Amino acid sequence: ITCCCNHLTSFAVLVSGDEVSEDDGVALLYITWVGLGLSLLCLVLTALVILSVPDMRSSLRYQILLNLVLALGASQMLFFFITEPTSVDTCKAV
Repeated sequence: ITCCCNHLTSFAVLVSGDEVSEDDGVALLYITWVGLGLSLLCLVLTALVILSVPDMRSSLRYQILLNLVLALGASQMLFFFITEPTSVDTCKAV
């Protein structure tokens, strides 16, 4: 089973199997790295602010926010450091 999308929703753009030029691929890679890096930086700053203010550390609201920040940071770090595109195949079932 092989699947691909060719309609114009945002998910279809992400999983489309269309080939991109090498220059566009490099540009997209740098844009992804910069975006994830800035996002991770902001998540770290948010966690530091929550942990540095005693009233925030004891509030349930900010404990929930800190857990959300940690979960988002972990998922972004996995995407940032582990994923590496190897092919343009969108999906396959073996």
